[in-house]
Amino acid sequence: MKLLHVDRDQNFVDGFQSDLLRSGAILCDLESATDLNEARRYLEQDNYDAIVIDPSSLEIDLVAGLAELREAASQTPLLVLTSDNDEHRAVEAVAIGASDYLIKKLSQPEWLMRRVRYSIERAKRSAKRHSVGQPHITRRWRTTVASVFARSVAEVSPDHHSFTSAGIEVSGASPTSRSTIDDLTFRVLQVEDDTSYQRLAAKMLETTSVLKFRLDHVTRLDEAVRMLKEEAFDLVMLDLSLPDSTGLETLRELLKESPDVPVIVLTGRDDDATAIQGMQLGAEDYLTKTNTNLRFCPRAAQLAITRHRRITLEQLSVETEDGAPSADDENGVRIESERRQHSRYLLTKPIFAIPVMPDWSPSEAYSADGFSLDVSVGGLRFEIAGIDRLPTKQILVGIEAHDSVLHFAAVEAKRVERTESGIRIGAAFTAGERDLLRRANIEPTFNPRTGRFGMELPVEIIARWVEFGILRATLMDRVLICPQCQAVPTFRNGCRICGSVRLHSRPLIHHFACAHIGYVSDFEQDGAIICPKCRTRHLIVGADYEHLSGPYRCLDCDWSDTDLELVGNCMKCEFRFPMNQAMEEDLVGYHVHRLDALALINGE
Repeated sequence: MKLLHVDRDQNFVDGFQSDLLRSGAILCDLESATDLNEARRYLEQDNYDAIVIDPSSLEIDLVAGLAELREAASQTPLLVLTSDNDEHRAVEAVAIGASDYLIKKLSQPEWLMRRVRYSIERAKRSAKRHSVGQPHITRRWRTTVASVFARSVAEVSPDHHSFTSAGIEVSGASPTSRSTIDDLTFRVLQVEDDTSYQRLAAKMLETTSVLKFRLDHVTRLDEAVRMLKEEAFDLVMLDLSLPDSTGLETLRELLKESPDVPVIVLTGRDDDATAIQGMQLGAEDYLTKTNTNLRFCPRAAQLAITRHRRITLEQLSVETEDGAPSADDENGVRIESERRQHSRYLLTKPIFAIPVMPDWSPSEAYSADGFSLDVSVGGLRFEIAGIDRLPTKQILVGIEAHDSVLHFAAVEAKRVERTESGIRIGAAFTAGERDLLRRANIEPTFNPRTGRFGMELPVEIIARWVEFGILRATLMDRVLICPQCQAVPTFRNGCRICGSVRLHSRPLIHHFACAHIGYVSDFEQDGAIICPKCRTRHLIVGADYEHLSGPYRCLDCDWSDTDLELVGNCMKCEFRFPMNQAMEEDLVGYHVHRLDALALINGE
């Protein structure tokens, strides 16, 4: 993710970026600008996933500042991050183009990054809907969509910037005259089966100072669908765990029945992947039931209505007043969802993609972070930002698994599409010799041709991947090698003088009673075991005697002794040497968390 932070308070910028890096919330590349001119230069030179700005720190007019940035990067989501905790200013900022309005002292790095990701998903969703038209917008919504700005659709100019100051005074107006919407009451339907949260939401919405709300609540999804069909609501606050429906299917079903009404998900499920999927499905915001989020709930409701209606006005401003369908609909073109329909394949998690060059080295210039879209046992689909092409089809992709650790897999791009912020890639998992992470590449294996342990990847290439933080060195084994050529030897007992294994040994018998030791042949007489010293007859093994190993004699050098030497024999140069002359070698391999697609699909 690539962000542009526009703020004159350099102490806050440096401190925030340090906190963000320490938190490890998400891989993020931040650029900072201290004024609008510098920000425009950055935007002319590069593409950014989002822009974060503090108009108060820059001492600029809110309307003029946001309008200038929207002109320079019209498709890039814009977030206000400021110390000015004013609900009127928040609604005003969203009305004129901001995606969100956040307060510095209340925005921890993880919280801000989550809001940035939500804004990016809203921008993608809005651009996609705008590109295909909005034929599903009902006549009722078309005639009331501009009420938050005290204007009708007929008054909206085809210039999509013309609505920006509609109904809201710019800075400098008195608090009593800042808004022309004080007399409007917006209806909110809360779908929640926990009565304590129902009462808490009602109390929280009473504290709003800009928009006024009237709250109705139901406890089941079917009741919510029925009420939305029978009555007009401006916002839905939806819990994902209801008696008759659970999970994202609850949101999907509600949006299917009422696609025009903005929905804030307010649930106990604190899961980034679920939140991003919810935003992609069409949620206007996603809040978990924590104290921080519940305090943010009234502002989130005001901004959700304002933002949703502003975006709808932008889309309606380029359509005819009677709501004629787009050319694609007139020609019978049906826009199909790009997402797979089987729910088990849906997967949205942070990823890091590194193109793999033909020499197996990583392409640092084209490495980028993004999000996975879906996964199967054969491959995955993902988006990466900040680049518009790939230098190679081979990519190493790291996906944040359920242990919050990046797990990596080698993939091959099969389909590449450009998006507004980067590219979308459909890829298949690679196997065999095309797999960068196969065992022979990153773990020492025995090569019979060289007689040594080694890896197929060159050492300098492995070092590049270690620098990237993908591979981690680990001691796998320790072996003895030939002191002459460093190949792997075999070891066996042999002659202490010449190392030969051509040895002969005669077994002995030890007679317990008289302590005589002699060769077995000396004890064997007339088919019985008889001690040649004390002449005891019919000796029984174990009770009267034991077998011992006799001295060894080398058949090559005629050396004789009772002890043998452990001798090494090199498999490559055939050099023989005592084991105490062998050299030790550490076998260092490289560990990486391998991606298990089935575990991701099954949620293990």
